Amino acid sequence: MSGLGLIGGTFDPPHIGHLLLAETALTALTLDQVVFIPVGQPTHKTAMTAAAHRLAMTRAAVIGDERFAVDTIDIERPPPHYTVDLVPLLKEQWPDQPLTLILGGDSIADLSSWHRPEALLASITIAGLERPGHPINWPALEEEFPQIRQQITLFEGPSIFASSTALREKLSQGDCSRYLLPAGVREYISRHNLYQNKP
Repeated sequence: MSGLGLIGGTFDPPHIGHLLLAETALTALTLDQVVFIPVGQPTHKTAMTAAAHRLAMTRAAVIGDERFAVDTIDIERPPPHYTVDLVPLLKEQWPDQPLTLILGGDSIADLSSWHRPEALLASITIAGLERPGHPINWPALEEEFPQIRQQITLFEGPSIFASSTALREKLSQGDCSRYLLPAGVREYISRHNLYQNKP
């Protein structure tokens, strides 16, 4: 496998878990580069940090590492922000590149809640890494998506569980979360007083 790996998310804030997922996928899938795509306004989350801040933090997280890039395609498009509707835009933007959507195991487990999941599975190559302590219930998924094991490539590698929600709570309580946030992200959060008293 080669081409671009794509990781979408709110990145509110981006953390070490996101970077480790990207690096693991890059190596395991022999990708040329991994592109982080901050979402504009996901339909399943109503309150989040402004897109401009999330974009800046994501850029700060990957700065200096040419293996990673950040793209604004989802932030710049009008809502609703469904992944299945983003895929044609991604293929138009990178017509000559094989594209692989990279998911954590929790996202795969929640696939049935995504918008038009069957269409998404059919439209782009998907690869996933199971998170520690969060095994995927494949029999349950196969009941809804009989071919899912053939449609998703699993890869192995080190992984940690880091939750943006838990990090926001820690930050709101004055915890700098030094070892879970890249230095540039911590500095940006501090400079802009983000997540103060905000769970």
